[in-house]
Amino acid sequence: MAPAKFRIGYWLASTEKSFSPENDSTVPLFTHLYYAFLQVQEGTGELIIPPELEEDMRSFVNCAHDKNKKALVSIGGPKTKTDDPSSAISMMARSADKRNKFVESTLAFAKDFGFDGWKSSLKSSNDDTKNLLLSIAVYCKPIIPNASSNQEIKYPHELENYVDIFNIILYNYCPVTCQHSQFNPSNPGPNNSSEDAIKSWTTASGFSTYKLVMGIPLYGQKWILGDEKDISIGAPTIAYVGPIFPDPEGGIFDKEVTKCMYKADKTTWYGYEATSSVTEKVDYANKHLGGANGSMRMKILLSVSPLCARKESRPPYLGVRIDILPLQFDDAGTSREEVGDNDGHGNDDIDDDATDL
Repeated sequence: MAPAKFRIGYWLASTEKSFSPENDSTVPLFTHLYYAFLQVQEGTGELIIPPELEEDMRSFVNCAHDKNKKALVSIGGPKTKTDDPSSAISMMARSADKRNKFVESTLAFAKDFGFDGWKSSLKSSNDDTKNLLLSIAVYCKPIIPNASSNQEIKYPHELENYVDIFNIILYNYCPVTCQHSQFNPSNPGPNNSSEDAIKSWTTASGFSTYKLVMGIPLYGQKWILGDEKDISIGAPTIAYVGPIFPDPEGGIFDKEVTKCMYKADKTTWYGYEATSSVTEKVDYANKHLGGANGSMRMKILLSVSPLCARKESRPPYLGVRIDILPLQFDDAGTSREEVGDNDGHGNDDIDDDATDL
């Protein structure tokens, strides 16, 4: 019998909006639900448990379990203007003592609140009192480029013995203003398309396909065009405005090149996901992967990120993050008809440094 498909959703924790019964109708759409994001104490490596979110986390777990779903917690998350969670995680990972405190505090937290697991880039515990799930957010390919040397960094195959879900980050391939972005098209970067990334994991990595889950953003992005008369695919942009939510209405599904939704309004360009593009990505994931991970940063919904083929001077496409699978522009400066990411110009991390289990 074929392994069950993963359908993963994210609840973005906030003191302004609690997890409430109104979300009951969307919970059945998923198999696993992540509560995102908790942080790590940089000084000790221990998990930080915000007192103001304790009641919200218990409501989240109870709702998931009432509908026979797995409740997990995501640790870390994307950097903001004022905070970079990866800093504390990196400090913790460098110290054996801090790693042990992280694992011990996280296991105690999961047991206390009833979580079924967490997302992490660290080792799991041998504690047999409860079989927790461990997932890991990984780079788009099984081999990570090393800027400081010519030596490649590979994910060890032994990880498969300890990790239940590999959440492949198929978006944010390069930062908004990096040397490979459309702001510097004369210096093209490597070809990071999601289709190539998927193939590298399924054909060359040696990892079990049924454990692979594709990440798809579900938020849209907004860009300023250089010329309102040039709104074609690949039109130059002069500024990045930022992520958008909800998506604009009346967009076009570009099935041939970008495989995502877009809309041009005078000098403004929007890239996002909608029914047509999401359906195509889910179909692709079902054919090539073992899991479809649906995650969203604003509220639990079944949504996905943009599928796009990117060209150096072209505005990127975004959607709101559902981990299922995306399409994108490639950084080599060529149009590609393939599964890819929608933005490629967001965070400059190789992933969002989230740890899920």
